[in-house]
Amino acid sequence: MKVQGVMSLDFSISSVLAPMAEITDYPFRAIVRKFSNTLMVSEMISASGVFQRNQKTLFMLDLSPIDQPIGIQLFGHDAFIMASAAEEAEARGALFIDINMGCPVRKIVSDGNGSALMQDISLARKIVSAVCSRVKVPVSVKFRSGWNSENRNAVEFAKAMEGSGASFLTIHGRTRAQFYSGFSDWELIKEVKEGVRIPVIGNGDIHTPMEAVKRKQESGVDGVMIGRAILGCPWLMGQIEAAVIGKEIPKTPSIKEQEQIVLEHLSLMLDYYKYPKGLYLFRKHLCWYVSGKRDAGRFRQEVNSISDVNLLISSIKEFYNKAGINEGI
Repeated sequence: MKVQGVMSLDFSISSVLAPMAEITDYPFRAIVRKFSNTLMVSEMISASGVFQRNQKTLFMLDLSPIDQPIGIQLFGHDAFIMASAAEEAEARGALFIDINMGCPVRKIVSDGNGSALMQDISLARKIVSAVCSRVKVPVSVKFRSGWNSENRNAVEFAKAMEGSGASFLTIHGRTRAQFYSGFSDWELIKEVKEGVRIPVIGNGDIHTPMEAVKRKQESGVDGVMIGRAILGCPWLMGQIEAAVIGKEIPKTPSIKEQEQIVLEHLSLMLDYYKYPKGLYLFRKHLCWYVSGKRDAGRFRQEVNSISDVNLLISSIKEFYNKAGINEGI
């Protein structure tokens, strides 16, 4: 499915990399882009921070040609500030603006942002209308099935967002109360798709290419969004992208190839954030990369205390060399 905006932008939403706070930064996106031309969404960015010209926030807003196609996700609850931040994001190359109305984290919700907006449809509509009136690129909204099991208003909410000018929608099939526990309700996602005329992306509980194809076919959604499943295996995005468009699924990289991916990711983090921040932020990615491999527990404990770049690189190489031997490579 293609989405067209006022500026006649044309992009596919068949597979989308989810926005994940403190994860889908530029280094991570650059690694994923090695395997996929899929649509991406930036990590969640504060509209208030953009509006106030906070340098750390504006740094997150910077895009590279390698990022494209990509949208910028903003969160906030003030319509004027959201619209102003959207203008800035558009000026910096965002292919579309995604409005976060689904984040369940307490510090976001307590300020009236994220999924809290699902409890105030009137304000949510005002925000979407304001953003749509200030930018020419498409505007999308990401939301959840509802606030809790007693208040699952996703279909009503979706119709309101469509009526306010949204070009497409993304629904995560869990309530805010669930956070990331339990299961994503794909029956409700299907109801949302059937309840609106604009494209819908489904999100939640997709871990493999075949699951992506099955979810897409059974729900009728126009595309699938992949989040936590990609942690530690950035090549999965390309595999899912191929599956949903009916192409041959690429092979999983060999252990030696995975080692090179890990080292390149570390290098990108150090270039982007500088030392020592880049090294410290990379540690969580390294833990995901080695998950499920032999001796991963001991390795995680070891590397989480390493602050020297060269020592960390040596430890990574040693770990993957042993992993290769164990797998007969």
